[in-house]
Amino acid sequence: MVSWRRHPYLPPGLRVLRSACADRSARFLHPEGIRRLALVAFGDTSARLSPLIYIAVRRDISVALFTDAPVAPLPAAVEINLLAAVSEALSWADYLMADVPFEALPGLRAALGVDIRQDCLCRGQALVVAPMPCGGMADCGVCAFTSRRGWKYLCKDGPVVDLSELIGS
Repeated sequence: MVSWRRHPYLPPGLRVLRSACADRSARFLHPEGIRRLALVAFGDTSARLSPLIYIAVRRDISVALFTDAPVAPLPAAVEINLLAAVSEALSWADYLMADVPFEALPGLRAALGVDIRQDCLCRGQALVVAPMPCGGMADCGVCAFTSRRGWKYLCKDGPVVDLSELIGS
């Protein structure tokens, strides 16, 4: 017998539509040809990066995780570092994937140790975690941020954003 648990915030029988931003989150993937992957968790958890760790380990990619948050048990091949050492990751890694709270965007360049006059030293992407009360319709502007190419909305243009767009702002 199947047991269904009721979601505490949604009434039974409500049809739930996936937002457009939920479909775009699938872009947070490993590009081909990388050997060294740096994963950076700026928030209070590294859980959103965990699936990427297992994919990388299966592909024989060296993985270093940078976080100050508690970490669940991980494969022995993963090197765990404090967030303060993240600037070293930029010269070591072929690719960087970050989990960034929306509130941390203004200080992202400084947190990565990237000078205002330089571009990011490695390619990468960031999953920016932000409130989206409009449900991905880009109507409210709560998730708006400035990028190299002007204003962007996480619900419309993200939530996974190229790192050069965030660092270049």
